Amino acid sequence: MFTNIKLIIAAVVIAISFGAGWQVNGRRLGNKITTLQKDYAEAAAKASEENRRLEAAAQQRVDNIEATHAENIQQLEARIAAANRASRGLRDQLAAANRAAEDPDAACEPDDAAKLRQLLIELDEMAGASAGAADRYAEQIRGLQEYVRSL
Repeated sequence: MFTNIKLIIAAVVIAISFGAGWQVNGRRLGNKITTLQKDYAEAAAKASEENRRLEAAAQQRVDNIEATHAENIQQLEARIAAANRASRGLRDQLAAANRAAEDPDAACEPDDAAKLRQLLIELDEMAGASAGAADRYAEQIRGLQEYVRSL
């Protein structure tokens, strides 16, 4: 009987020791899990902050590019408008030169109309080139805007 009591006491001591060890390990693992969760949360916050910073920098670059392109487009549009005004003026001069060339009493050089025609051709080529550049800038801006939307 005394042996049974010793066995019972030994079993209780072992159970208590096992339970205490279980609790200590449980607390240790709980602390490790809490620490890992905290580390992961901090890393996620840092990564998110870095991504926001990179996105803001990319958006600033896109805004700068858009502003530059918008300015270039405005300059090209102004050049096109000036070329169109000059072209209209030259067309009027060409019409006057053609009328004067038909008038035998006019003091007009025979090649005045030809010079004006050549000048109109050159202006037309310049206007076409300016319009093409404006189209390329507009396409670049659309591409950049699509890139920013995809972020």
